[in-house]
Amino acid sequence: MKANNSALPGARTHNRHGQIVDHLTQAGEASVLDLADRFHVSLMTIRRDLAQLESAGKLTRTHGGAVLSKAGIVEFAFQEQGKQRATEKCAIAKEAAGWIEPGMSVSLDSGTTTLEVAKALSTIQPLTVLTSSLAIASVLYASEGIELVLLGGTVRHGSPDLTGWLTEENLREFHVDLAIVGADGVTSKGA
Repeated sequence: MKANNSALPGARTHNRHGQIVDHLTQAGEASVLDLADRFHVSLMTIRRDLAQLESAGKLTRTHGGAVLSKAGIVEFAFQEQGKQRATEKCAIAKEAAGWIEPGMSVSLDSGTTTLEVAKALSTIQPLTVLTSSLAIASVLYASEGIELVLLGGTVRHGSPDLTGWLTEENLREFHVDLAIVGADGVTSKGA
């Protein structure tokens, strides 16, 4: 029996969609003709791909091409941030976990560094963890010794977290022993 080495059509499409988003992330924009040539597919196939990616909020179609949407940039950024400075994030997570004792209540902000903190908490139990991060919730939900409180809110498209007035109102109802938050950047003045 001969093995079929070609990918399934759905897998090829999914892979091409990822490559289109990657290309737009680097180039900023691309024409339908460019993309069809780059991926060796018909203009109709690229137009269909772009329509699907636009429906998913990954890009915005333009006359004859596409640009990356802000939602696509955010999602790409979250995935890439998880890979960047991984050693430092693990060191921060280990240090932060050292401050946490069994029985405490802890709030974890959404972000890739706090996601690493969540991964380090599995041995510290019992514990109550509040978060608006779907990624953190997916790491901790099966830990029996951790009471997980997922704050409500609106899913922020392109990023695995909840935001909005409901998240803020729910957070106001809790008092925690420790809050661990991330920062997107720090200026030379510390702000």
